[in-house]
Amino acid sequence: MHRRTFLRGLVAGSLGGGASAAAQPAVKTYRVGVILEGGSYYAAIDGFKAGLKELGFEEGRQYTLLIRDVKGNLGAVAETARNLEQEKVDLIFAMATSVSLAVRQGQRRFPSCSPRGAMSSGRV
Repeated sequence: MHRRTFLRGLVAGSLGGGASAAAQPAVKTYRVGVILEGGSYYAAIDGFKAGLKELGFEEGRQYTLLIRDVKGNLGAVAETARNLEQEKVDLIFAMATSVSLAVRQGQRRFPSCSPRGAMSSGRV
């Protein structure tokens, strides 16, 4: 269901851009890598998107999410972070403190963040 909605929005945006798009300044689309452990963390992605929408960010226009699920294998997080780095993401968002710590071990060239827990503890 969400995939169909996304694809409809993508097609409508592409077709509706037309001549008026040429007059508008180019908007940078930020590439945000998301690393999660799987399971219930998928529900957090919807909350993340809703929060960005409340702040005025539109998915596909101002940002794109590149979601990677390590399926509970924290040993795979560092490699996943390096792969996202090679894909030239602007930011890595980790859905859990344990993932955030592992991300920081895997890369240090650009920002990473996680929900409240890691940020309030000063780890990110």
